[in-house]
Amino acid sequence: MNTRRLGCSLVAVSLLGALALRDLHAETGPNPAAHELARRLAERNNRFGLELMARLHREGQNLFLSPLSVSSALQMTSGAARGETRTEMVRTMHVEELDLPAANRALIDLSLAPTDSTLALANSLWGNSEIVQLNEDFAAECKTYYSAEVRTLSFQDPRSLLAINGWISDRTAGKIPQLLDKLPREAAGDLISAVHFKGSWHRAFDERRTQEADFRLSAGHTQRVKMMNATGEYPYVETKDYQAVGLGFGQKQDRVMWFIVPAEGRRLSEVLGLFDAERLKEISTSPRHHGTVSIPRFKLRDKSELTDVLRELGMARAFDAQRADFSHFSSNGGRFFISRVLHEAVLEVNEAGAEAAAATAVEIMPTAVALPHESPFRFVADQPFLVAIIDKGIGPDAGSGAVLFAGAVYEPASP
Repeated sequence: MNTRRLGCSLVAVSLLGALALRDLHAETGPNPAAHELARRLAERNNRFGLELMARLHREGQNLFLSPLSVSSALQMTSGAARGETRTEMVRTMHVEELDLPAANRALIDLSLAPTDSTLALANSLWGNSEIVQLNEDFAAECKTYYSAEVRTLSFQDPRSLLAINGWISDRTAGKIPQLLDKLPREAAGDLISAVHFKGSWHRAFDERRTQEADFRLSAGHTQRVKMMNATGEYPYVETKDYQAVGLGFGQKQDRVMWFIVPAEGRRLSEVLGLFDAERLKEISTSPRHHGTVSIPRFKLRDKSELTDVLRELGMARAFDAQRADFSHFSSNGGRFFISRVLHEAVLEVNEAGAEAAAATAVEIMPTAVALPHESPFRFVADQPFLVAIIDKGIGPDAGSGAVLFAGAVYEPASP
């Protein structure tokens, strides 16, 4: 196994949420129509996630993200968009024909159905009380269809940054303690989507079989890793371009983690370019075969700003302060745009199973920045005070800036 193989494994792992949602078989769940709507949205999220990965991927560099988290945050945000801004957003995410609120509600219901592994989804909307009054209809949509917590607080209060990061940390089991590095006091709000997954392998790796082995790096060097080894029946497919094996979680194996390695002589970027939503479907239905699996025990953390890549994919207007239309975000007027989209994802794989978490933050900014008003002051000159008359010294035609008159008033007499 080489770095390309590990990188490709990471590519497969990043699709965990999307593949898992497609293969859920809950005993109780949404009605058939809602179930189908959830599957259609998951497929669109898969496609969008793969396109993001293709743009973000750099040969030899680790990459890990959650298509589910990114899609949820942006689709929730699109509910505040109007006109061409919303059209570009939904077109970029390939969800033009879907009833997004209903589809997300169905997807959340389906994904949270009981299984042997743990999957937690959480959304939130945070409004800056000093800048904006959240549109009631938009806030209600976030609550009803995205199960979002809606809160308002003052972004100029340092405790607000701690509160939002704390919320993210709690919803990711502490795996992402500080997604936001700052909370601009002039920002209007943030929309957050967090995902946490934890599952035990259907058949745990025997730690006694874990051995040190060479891992081939893309530059031709090697490093020593802890390689886990197991033999059994696994979903497996092999083509001239790659090998893929699926490791199930829990007794029912209703969630599967796929590892994909390029064939000899193939580059990881080439294999990634072969994958789309249809190819994922094919792989997820691969028959089981008997064989031996060797994968490294590893941890991974990846944090990135998605603003540029989203622009490249076609979501340009939403980030343009002059053209963006998020008129449904606020009920007290004003124009808004997306200032940045932050994403962070973590993964740990060991003999017992896998744990992954991700969070996405969409920051909304007013186009005409109105800084928070300071608390109203009260000035009462009911004791001795100073006065001064100054020749104003600003601008080319202004005065000298000299103090023309000054004094101290101890006993003001009525005129």
